[in-house]
Amino acid sequence: MINIALFIGIVLVVFLNNLKHKIISSKNFFLVFLMGFFTTLPHEIAHFIVALILGGKPHGIYLIPRKVEAGEYVYWTFGSIRAYTNKFTGFFIGIAPVIWLVVGFFLAKYYFYYFPANFWYIVLFFFIEWILIENGIPSREDLKIAFSSIWGLLTFLAIIAFVKY
Repeated sequence: MINIALFIGIVLVVFLNNLKHKIISSKNFFLVFLMGFFTTLPHEIAHFIVALILGGKPHGIYLIPRKVEAGEYVYWTFGSIRAYTNKFTGFFIGIAPVIWLVVGFFLAKYYFYYFPANFWYIVLFFFIEWILIENGIPSREDLKIAFSSIWGLLTFLAIIAFVKY
């Protein structure tokens, strides 16, 4: 039973990823909004909280998907938050969504200590992990902000060195 549930969990993740790409390329605002709720809201919340903690005064919060037409291409922008950054805070505000990867790691480590390994709990586990991983990967714009100064790169290297030892 567990092997079947694991297989179905993996199929669920691939299905959700394909569904996301199909919905993004559609013109149905409701579906785009619904998908954006799962794939954008936690990402932007991470930026907001870190900016608030570091005194970045988050503002310009936009969570409603916007359709952008560029010639023959149509794409959606899902969300953004503006915050004031400096050479020290930009790194942390930019990579803030990575916290969801940390949460996903600990969820993977401890989930089945608290929940039985039956079919529906395994499927739920994969759905939650998909949301956490989807939201935990910094966007190109996030990385530009994080590494906009030499201090961002130095901070990153210091964190890597600290984690390694």
